[in-house]
Amino acid sequence: MIDDFNGGDDTVVSGFFPGPSNTAYAGAIGGSRTLEATSGAAGATLLSVAAGILIHGQGPVGGGTSLVVWDAAGAGLGGIDLTDGGSDDGLSIDILGIDSGLVNLEFTITDTSAMSSSLLLIGLGVGTQGFLFTDFVGTADFTDADYISLEITALAGSDLTLDFVETAPVSVALVPEPATLSLLGLGVFALCRRRSRPGRSLQPP
Repeated sequence: MIDDFNGGDDTVVSGFFPGPSNTAYAGAIGGSRTLEATSGAAGATLLSVAAGILIHGQGPVGGGTSLVVWDAAGAGLGGIDLTDGGSDDGLSIDILGIDSGLVNLEFTITDTSAMSSSLLLIGLGVGTQGFLFTDFVGTADFTDADYISLEITALAGSDLTLDFVETAPVSVALVPEPATLSLLGLGVFALCRRRSRPGRSLQPP
């Protein structure tokens, strides 16, 4: 688990108290998280953790960005193996609410050698979704993570609520269930029978 947001409540607001604001929470990787409203008109960008969710709220005055950082309050994670010995191959997130197409997320992972990899996510919808480490662009060693960040960019009046961020065996979840594979097989079989049926020509008249 990178963060379940079930504790360490905090709020930052652009232009007034934008952060960075670090809060200790044992359920976050490294034992804390840092919140920052990195841009937006005064009071237009709100980033908050409350009631077990992460909220980015964007006011009606222009767009804005916010940042969540997990780096043990600046000390660094010290080379955590995000793959859990090879059993996890990606990130899983649960989006409770999003203005789809108007809110983008970008994860960045930096290792102890200062090598980084990023993944920009555009057009996300509601639900639990997984993203492979191999989808990231860069040279970070995911078995030696020192810094994890999530940047949220939203257009005016656009919001995001996020339930958790964790590592997971994402490739397993992306494999179709056996029932789905059976249905696909039946579809191919039916197509082949139709093409091979006597007396039917596949050529146009």
